[in-house]
Amino acid sequence: MLKKQSVSKEDFKTYLTKCQKLAWFFSSKENFLEGVKLKQNKLFDFDASISTEEESYGTSTSFDILEEFDFLFKKQSDLTEEEIIKRDALNSQFSNDDGFNVEIFRGKQIEDGMQAGELAQELFELKLFRENKLNSENKISINFESEKMSESLTQKVEEALKDPNVKYLYEAGFYALDKVLKTRCDVLINKGNNHVEIAEVKATSSVKKEHIFDLFYQKKVLELCGYKVDKVYLVRLNKDYFPGFKDNVSDYDPKNQSEVFYEDFEYLIEDIKNQKDIEIVADAEIEVDKMFILDDRGANVVKGEKVSLEYSLNCLDQSIDFENVIDEILDMLKDKHRFSKKECFKLNFKTSKNTWVEETKSCPHVFEYIDAKHSVFELKSNTKVNNMQFIYDTGITDIKDIDNEIIDRHKDGLFKAPKIKEQLRVLMPYLKGNEYKVINPNSFYQVEDEIKKYKKYPIYMYDFETSTWAIPKFVGSNTYQQIPFQYSVDILVNDDFDVKDKHSFKHFDFLSKIKTDPRIEFVRRFIVDCFAEGPGVYVAYNMSFEKGVIAKLIHRFPEYKLPLQFIYDNTIDLMNFFQRKKPSEDDTPCLIYHPDFHGSYSIKKTQPALYPELSYNDLIVNKGDKTSELFRRFIDGETTEEVYKKTLFNEMLIYCNRDTEAMTALLQSIIKLIEKEKPVWK
Repeated sequence: MLKKQSVSKEDFKTYLTKCQKLAWFFSSKENFLEGVKLKQNKLFDFDASISTEEESYGTSTSFDILEEFDFLFKKQSDLTEEEIIKRDALNSQFSNDDGFNVEIFRGKQIEDGMQAGELAQELFELKLFRENKLNSENKISINFESEKMSESLTQKVEEALKDPNVKYLYEAGFYALDKVLKTRCDVLINKGNNHVEIAEVKATSSVKKEHIFDLFYQKKVLELCGYKVDKVYLVRLNKDYFPGFKDNVSDYDPKNQSEVFYEDFEYLIEDIKNQKDIEIVADAEIEVDKMFILDDRGANVVKGEKVSLEYSLNCLDQSIDFENVIDEILDMLKDKHRFSKKECFKLNFKTSKNTWVEETKSCPHVFEYIDAKHSVFELKSNTKVNNMQFIYDTGITDIKDIDNEIIDRHKDGLFKAPKIKEQLRVLMPYLKGNEYKVINPNSFYQVEDEIKKYKKYPIYMYDFETSTWAIPKFVGSNTYQQIPFQYSVDILVNDDFDVKDKHSFKHFDFLSKIKTDPRIEFVRRFIVDCFAEGPGVYVAYNMSFEKGVIAKLIHRFPEYKLPLQFIYDNTIDLMNFFQRKKPSEDDTPCLIYHPDFHGSYSIKKTQPALYPELSYNDLIVNKGDKTSELFRRFIDGETTEEVYKKTLFNEMLIYCNRDTEAMTALLQSIIKLIEKEKPVWK
C-alpha cells in the first residue's frame, strides 16, 4: 500500500469534519481501490454517500460513490464510454493538488466549480480596474493556473508577493513542513510586507462548516511560510441575484397571492392555447459584481448563530495544535486497520464555550458488512449514528432478532421515533411469518380522510424533470434554480381508471427540444394540459419540489400567475400515505407501510412494493438525475442536437411518463388496500 507522506487540504477537512476512516479511504487511489474491493467482497460497508439540498425546495438527492465506481476492476476493453470518463475524472482527483474532493462527483459539480472560478477571477479583475482608476495606480494581477504545483511555482509566487505592483494572485501555490503540506489559493490579495488576504471561491450560495477548515488549512500553510494572513473571505454565489430581472425577489410566496379563477378559466386557457409563437430568450448575461458575495461573516456556519470567519478560525486555532493534528493524520493514513474501529470523531463549534469541541460517536461511515435482508439501518431514526450505536450496544444487525425486551431497554434511544414504531408494527410479525397489516387499523380514519381528497375529479397526476446550474443559465433564474424542461401528466376522469388500460385515463407529456430557455414553452404547454378536463385536483409525489418549481415559474412569468396559482393551491401530496411531513401528536407518521419499502418512502420503493407489475428496470434512462444530466449536456453543447433528438429524447420521455404511471398505479393500489380492509369505506 502507498505510504502517504503528505496531508492534503481534503485529507485535513475530511479527518476533522466527517470521518477519519473516510479520510483514509479517499487519501490515495490505492486505498480507494482497496475499499471498493472490500465492499465488493462483502467484508466492509463504506457509506460514502453524497447528498445536496442546494435550492431543491426541501428535497435532496444522493448517491454512493463506491457504487458509482464498482466497474474499476473491469478490463479496459470492457469499459463503456461513460465509465472511461468517470475513471479519468477519478484519476484526476487523486492527482489534485488539494486532494480528493468527493463532492466533485455530484452531478455537474466540476463544470460548475470551474465556471464559478473563472467568473470570480473576472470579478477581481473588475475590482482591480476600478481600484487602479480610483487611485491612479497601475497594479496588476498574475494567474498561475496553467502551472503545475512545483518548487518553481512557489518561488514565482514568493517573488510576486514581494512586488508592490502585484495586487491579485490566482492559484498561487505554497509548500510547508518539507512538502508535507501544500495548497493553492483561489485568490490571494497582496497587502505588502508579507501581509496577505485569502479569498476562497465556492460554487455554493451557503456557508458550510467544511469551509472553515478549508480556509484554516490554507491560513496555517501560509503562516508556516512566513506570511501574515490579515483576513479571509468566502467568495460565494448570491442566491438573490436573478440575471436580467430588476426585481431580485427570491422569497416569492404564492400562498400570499392566492386567486381563484373558475369563472374565467376557459377564456384564459384558450388564450394561452392560441399563443403560437414561442419566445426565444438569449442566455443570461452575468454581472459578476452581483453574482458573488465576498463573505467574511460566515453566516449559518453554526446553527442559529452568525459567527464571523475570523472568529471561527481564531477559536479553531486555540482549540487544536495544527502540527500535532497533521502528525496524527499522517499516522492514520499509513494504517488501514484504524478504520475498523467502532467510533469516529469530528469537531463541532460550541458557542457556549467559544471553542471547537471534539465529539466522538459511533461511526456510521465504515463498518463490518451487514448480511441481512432487513437490517437495523432500515429503521429510520434521526441519524444513522443512532442505528450504529444500537448495533454496537446489542450486536444485533437484523430486525428479526429484535424483541420487545430489547425495545423496552432502548426505548429512549433508537426506538423513540414514531416512524420506527410504525415500521416495527409491520416488520416484526412479517419477519416471524405471521399476519401483518400495511394499514394500521387504529389509523384507518386518517387514511379515509386522506383518500377523500381523491374523490373529486378530474385528478391530474403530474411530475417534473429539472436541471440546475450554479451560475444562472437563463434570464430570471438564480443559482441552482431547478429549471423545468419536461413534464408528464396523467388525467383520471372517474373511478374506472386502470393503469393497465391506457384508454381509461388521458395522458400528456412534454420534453423541450430547443437549446435555449425551455421554461416558456414548458409553462404554456403545462397549463393547457393541466386544464384539459377543467379545473381539478393536482397530485404530485413529494409536492414540495413541484410546488417550488411552480413558485419560481410564477416569479419568472407573472402573466401566467392565475392558472399556475390555481395548480399550486390545489396540489396534494401522494406521499402523505407513506410519510407525513408534519403530523400532529395524534397522527400516524406513515399511514401505509410495507416490508418491501425497506425504510424508504421513495416512489421507486413504494410503487414496486404495492404494484409489482410495473417496474423501472426495463428503462434505459431510469433515474431522474440521469435525465437532468442528459438535458444539461444538450443545453451546454456537450451532446449534439442529432444525438439528443434521435437517441435520447424518446428514452427521457418514457422515464418521466413512467413516474406518473407509477403514481396512478399507487393510487389504484391504495384504493384496493382500503377496500380490502373496509369494503364499505365509501
